[in-house]
Amino acid sequence: MIRLLHLTDPHLTRPEAKTFKQRRLKRFLGTQSWQRKRRHIHRSDTLQTVVDAVHSEAADQIVVTGDLVQVGLPEEIREAGVWLTQLGEPSQVRVIPGNHDAYAKDSQAAMIEQWGAYMGVQANFGGSLDEHYPVSWPLNKDGLRVNIIGLSSASPTPVLMASGRLGRDQRARYGRHVREPDVFECVLIHHPPLPRMSGWRKGLHDAKLFGRIVEERAPALVLHGHVHANSSHAQGSATRIFGTASASSAHTLHPASYRTFDISVLENHWMVSMSLKQLDLLSGQMQVIETQSWRLDLQH
Repeated sequence: MIRLLHLTDPHLTRPEAKTFKQRRLKRFLGTQSWQRKRRHIHRSDTLQTVVDAVHSEAADQIVVTGDLVQVGLPEEIREAGVWLTQLGEPSQVRVIPGNHDAYAKDSQAAMIEQWGAYMGVQANFGGSLDEHYPVSWPLNKDGLRVNIIGLSSASPTPVLMASGRLGRDQRARYGRHVREPDVFECVLIHHPPLPRMSGWRKGLHDAKLFGRIVEERAPALVLHGHVHANSSHAQGSATRIFGTASASSAHTLHPASYRTFDISVLENHWMVSMSLKQLDLLSGQMQVIETQSWRLDLQH
């Protein structure tokens, strides 16, 4: 059995712009949003409770689908890099960027420097991050073969926008990626991947085009964050899409959560068991609130 664990949107930092350049309008508004509202929702003690529970799960792979920080300041990204080392080694923890991580032009270089090993990006990588993706992370255990594919929908956006885009080249590269029939494929993307899963201001602007690739390619799992809520969606007969609430959320309607996926083989089928765990804000304990189990043709 291979166990995957999905957490997302920890928003673990407290932004503080130190230079005039860093106080540009978008970051100023983002910092104000943090001071007014977000700091009361995204709490460090809540995140620590989740991380402690994650460490008890004995996951073979932890995947983090972005938004580790608030406004993409290099100091924030450095702090998040320290947090990643506490979460696990790069071989055990895989990260893709979110829109808050890629908040401004100076965010990318800091991410590559601090998170490169977790993102599968070399320190001397040139160009934009979306040119580097998709990234493939194969897992092999006891004859089981799982391939985790990371995509980047995150890039700096105009003021008041939190949208994403994969772009033509990245979509094409993913569409051409070798799809072996006996390998379980799990795709990571920050923004919800299909049309109408999020509004225009926060949505994936090429979701319709990407949705066609998902339908044709039929990965077994697509995991995303961004909307800070738990959701599940079936795409065709083979693909399950799951969004997970923020790992630091103390919001009463959408408390901090994570998911585990146990993947095994029985005869000619992949067997998948999903468990969604959510923080009970009264007891301070993680509780299972939903389970799903399904099977797929091994040769799909």
